Amino acid sequence: MNSQSLLYSMIIILCLFFLYSNLKSYMKNKKENIKVLYQLNNDDIVMRNVSRAVLVFMIFSTFLTFQLSFASTGINTENIFMLLMPLLLVVLYLPLAKKTRVTNLGVLKRNSLVRWEEVRGIDYLKPDSKQRIKVKLLYKTSYNKDATLELIFKNGDDQLDIFKNTAKEYRNKKKDKKIGK
Repeated sequence: MNSQSLLYSMIIILCLFFLYSNLKSYMKNKKENIKVLYQLNNDDIVMRNVSRAVLVFMIFSTFLTFQLSFASTGINTENIFMLLMPLLLVVLYLPLAKKTRVTNLGVLKRNSLVRWEEVRGIDYLKPDSKQRIKVKLLYKTSYNKDATLELIFKNGDDQLDIFKNTAKEYRNKKKDKKIGK
C-alpha cells in the first residue's frame, strides 16, 4: 500500500465519521417528530450557493476522472478510492446546501438544531448597508458555554415578523413548562 492509498483511506474514514454523525443527528431529530414551520429564504445564501457549486463540480470531476482512469488502467483500488471519496464528500455537502429551517423544536441550520429551550436571548440588530437585518440567537451549548447563531433577513421581509412571533410563542411555551403550568 503506497502513501497515496493510505491518504485516501484516512480521508475516507474521516468522511465516514462525519457522515455517521450527520445521520445520527438526522435520526435523532426525526424520532422527536420535528415539524418544519417554515424555511428562511435569505439566511446563509452564500454558503448554500457555494455548496451547490462544489457539489456540481465534485460530481462532474468525479465522473470525468473515473471515466479517464477507467479507460486507461481498468478497475483497481485507486480508481475505487477516486470514485468513493468524492461521492462521500458530495453526501457531506448536502446538509450545507439546505435552507435554514424554523421548526417546533428550534432552529435547524446546517444540520444542527438549536432548541428553543436552549435559547437565552434573541438580539435583533439594525439593518446594515445591504439592507439585511441580522438576528443573533444566544444559546447554551451542551458544554455549558454560550454560543451564538446568526440568522439573516432582508429589511421589510415578512419572514422576520413571522420569526419574531414564532420565537415568542415557543419561548413562552418553554417558560410555561419551567413554571409548571
